[in-house]
Amino acid sequence: MAPTTSTCPPPVDGVVAATVALNDRLATRAAACVGAGEVVRMRQPVDMRRFSAGRQPAPRPARVLLLGNYHGAHGSRAQIIMDAWSKAGLSWDQVGHPRTSLAVSEWMTEVDIVVGYGRSIIEAMACERPAYVFDHAGGDGWVTPDSYERIEAAGFSGLALGAPPDAARLRADLDAYRPELGKLGRDLVRTHHDARQHAAELVALLRRLSPGLPPQQPSALRALALLSEAQLRAEIAHDHHRQQAKQWLDRALALDEQLAIQTAQAAERLDAVRTTRRYRLAQMLAWPVDVVRGLRRWVAK
Repeated sequence: MAPTTSTCPPPVDGVVAATVALNDRLATRAAACVGAGEVVRMRQPVDMRRFSAGRQPAPRPARVLLLGNYHGAHGSRAQIIMDAWSKAGLSWDQVGHPRTSLAVSEWMTEVDIVVGYGRSIIEAMACERPAYVFDHAGGDGWVTPDSYERIEAAGFSGLALGAPPDAARLRADLDAYRPELGKLGRDLVRTHHDARQHAAELVALLRRLSPGLPPQQPSALRALALLSEAQLRAEIAHDHHRQQAKQWLDRALALDEQLAIQTAQAAERLDAVRTTRRYRLAQMLAWPVDVVRGLRRWVAK
């Protein structure tokens, strides 16, 4: 059995009996793979003891937690929502690359709104926080009992509604904030995402599949092991090169900004020098010399 997150099942038929997909997008992708076996749709599990309710969200939001690993990158869309919500006087906390934390639940229970995508949204709902889906890929807004099914089917990725929100919709969404969205969200998580229920479903699936598992083929298992090793090496190399590229990009942007500032300062100093009497006098004194040099070059030709 293979879980499907962002990767695909191994392209070897007969190795995997079933693939567990945690949203409709990944289920569709897995169904198109040769080696997926039976595609079983489940929902993302959350430990509701670890992610539990804290204080109630304020009637008027004051603090927002922005979660995600892409907000520090060049061209991040985080500034869009910060600008749109700026008039509300909100204070922002940010957790994610490069500022990571293992105490995410503690961060969540101290704020009124959690903005993020993917699993972080489910965890925020478990903590009774009004959860707003928004990140680098798009934005679907508040998770409510009415919007939950569509947003969950898309994996809380911000792609359920198709078009990313503009500033006007972001402001309207903030006006639609309700503190009771926190309790409603936890009820949804308790119903659909409790890790204990998820574990029971996995056990039932394993028991159902075990009598009918195909005989293990050494060649297929060896091919799967090689593919897994190659994928791990590729992912490690990809992450290393991505981090390196980001560092070089940040350095290049910083140098470009520094060069622009120095160029502007040099231009200002040059303009200031050109306005002085000494500079104008030097130009007058140098004029005859320039004329003689010009004549010499003309004669030399």
